[in-house]
Formats: sequence, structure tokens, C-alpha cells
Amino acid sequence: MPTDIDASRDKMKSLLAQADTAVAAGDIFNGQKFIDLAESELKKLERFAGH
Repeated sequence: MPTDIDASRDKMKSLLAQADTAVAAGDIFNGQKFIDLAESELKKLERFAGH
């Protein structure tokens, strides 16, 4: 797998973990921000996979 794809996957996982932490702390605004950023990384992965 190309390193840029690995980087996107790792970044997406990190952003989702940050979203989870924010939501658990009651910070819905930042939770949504991290989810939106993770979605951007997901779109990169989907393009790589041909979806």
C-alpha cells in the first residue's frame, strides 16, 4: 500500500479517536470538527479503492 494511503488511514484513525475523546468530554462542537476532518481522509481512501 502506498505510504500516502497509509498516512491517510492513520490520520483518519487519529481524528476519529480525537472525536471520540471530545464527545466523551461533552465537546460536541470539536467532536463534529474531528469527524468532518476524518471524513476528508476517508474520501481519499475511497478514491484509492476506486469507490
